Amino acid sequence: MKAVYVTYWLNRLQNLDTDQDIFVSLNPHQRPNASLTHKRVTLAHPQFNLKTLEARKTLKEYQGLKGIWFAGAWSGYGFHEDGCRSGFEVATALSGVPLPWAGENDLVLAPPNLAEAQMKSSWLFNGVSKLYKNLSYHLPIAICKRFIMGFLRQAIIHGNLNVKLNDGSIMSFGDGTPCGSDKSPVTLRVFDEWFFVKTALEYDLGLARSYMAGHFVVEPLANQKDYHPVLKPASERDETSTTIGDPVGLTRLFLLLIGNRDRLLPTHEPHKAGRGSYSNAMTNASGLIISKIGSLLNYMRYKLTMDNSEKGGSLRNIHAHYDLSNDLFKIFLDKDTLMYSCAIFDAVKAPSPQTGLIFRGSLEEAQWRKLDTYLARAQVQPGQKLLDIGFGWGGLSLRAATKYGCQVTGITLSVEQKALAQQRVKDAGVEHLVTFEVCDYRTFCRRKENLGKFDRIVSCEMIEAVGHDHLGEFFWAVEQVLAQDGILVMGAITTPEQRYETYIRSTDFINTIIFPGSCCPSLHALVDTAYKNSCLTLEHIDNIGLHYAQTLAHWRRRFNAGEDQVRALGFDDVFMRAWNYYLTYCESGFFSQTENMLILVFSRQGCSSLVPLCETRSVTQATPFTEEQVSNYLEE
Repeated sequence: MKAVYVTYWLNRLQNLDTDQDIFVSLNPHQRPNASLTHKRVTLAHPQFNLKTLEARKTLKEYQGLKGIWFAGAWSGYGFHEDGCRSGFEVATALSGVPLPWAGENDLVLAPPNLAEAQMKSSWLFNGVSKLYKNLSYHLPIAICKRFIMGFLRQAIIHGNLNVKLNDGSIMSFGDGTPCGSDKSPVTLRVFDEWFFVKTALEYDLGLARSYMAGHFVVEPLANQKDYHPVLKPASERDETSTTIGDPVGLTRLFLLLIGNRDRLLPTHEPHKAGRGSYSNAMTNASGLIISKIGSLLNYMRYKLTMDNSEKGGSLRNIHAHYDLSNDLFKIFLDKDTLMYSCAIFDAVKAPSPQTGLIFRGSLEEAQWRKLDTYLARAQVQPGQKLLDIGFGWGGLSLRAATKYGCQVTGITLSVEQKALAQQRVKDAGVEHLVTFEVCDYRTFCRRKENLGKFDRIVSCEMIEAVGHDHLGEFFWAVEQVLAQDGILVMGAITTPEQRYETYIRSTDFINTIIFPGSCCPSLHALVDTAYKNSCLTLEHIDNIGLHYAQTLAHWRRRFNAGEDQVRALGFDDVFMRAWNYYLTYCESGFFSQTENMLILVFSRQGCSSLVPLCETRSVTQATPFTEEQVSNYLEE
């Protein structure tokens, strides 16, 4: 459901003496023409506190002074009825004529005294209620607020983070130097101060749960030009809404936290890198003592209830995400392949002073490029037998069958995915080439009939669902079914080695809420477990992490543009916030290059099938673009 969109024609409302039409629009669904926009402001409902209530009592002293009268819902308790009453009060004061339904001594019925009504209750009940509220709400907030403020003062050194509260006060952190994606401040608008309790007690997970509960949003920047051009291109619609705030602002928040977490310390201490200190803001709970208990409880729950065991654990975890609704994923994935993994865009290095890549082309084009890249890395040949582990909605399996005529077997643990994938295979007319099955990879690879059966094995971002403790089982299982001269191509989201030991001993928003039981292994963990549990050797590697940031941004924009469809499927505000948090959380990791997306090629030693990867055109890098060529690229 979209926010209410109202436009007022001020020329008629205020009898303006001008020939130019002037409009005020609230919550426009489309961005107004910039050349016709005088000013943009962000407003919210009034938040009353003790100071504003006391100030409201003095309003009568100023009514009518110099011919100025004040009216509005804010002059009462914020309800529409209060707005009407304040209007009546001004009208009757000017005319001296009482309202027909008013009493003999009043021009307007007096507003109810809610405080007095409350006082009429039992003093004992009121006392106990007040004590309970102080102990259960106000006291935890006061304590946790102090912890969070102290933590932020030491954790946010660079950049600028503003925390705006209901009473209008703003607390600022950081020295204002550029940090994260841009030099503009990141402003958190806190609606419920329980935000401090959740974040203090649960750290990373607490911040996420607080956002999901609507305790805060990130406010948008007033000027579009202040955003990083890749994070928010000028051509894209504004996704800001009352439900989610500014989703690009969330990305900016995470990038600010990452920039401060990874800032260079005055003295480089390699053996202490990644360990507990304030420089690790939002990575672990070591910098915020009070959160250790909540973090420990979350970690125990993660280890005890989200293990990816063969007998039920993996199935339960996969079901929690991938079986939400096929129609949900259709809303934001590309329309051609339905690939729920990193795409590969047409991209070149950004011209100075901008960093990173600049991209062009559609998500659909990028996903086709990704599929062809995976199959090329696997050196797939016509008619070969290919195993697709975690086939999703069948995009890669269909490409292998239709382009190369491969005999494809796909395995998954998602019943919903299999149903739609089979329909897509039928529609493509390749039922004789593609077979899908709901089966755990360990169970499948133990079958005697599958021993050494497959020439090629492709696993596109499935390894994250395996779990750190089960990586060895994966490589053992794969080698059982891989032909002697076979190739394994794996797409893997990886965590840098510097943070990996901390990562596997903690929980975060992704491995607890979005993908229960998941783990993004380090490259070293993958190579080490492959060596210890199989004869497979890493032969080739590509890092396409920056492309994943762009992929996630495309998904988020499509997801938010399809909000009406998402809600029609039964998903609510909490879900909208959770998925915006998820998509921006991941985007920031790849954008900052602190999470990697690797395409890994494994084989046994002496694999002749990999000879093409040694050709000169495969191992040499193309000549970089000149500045003129980059300029022409941008114009195209």
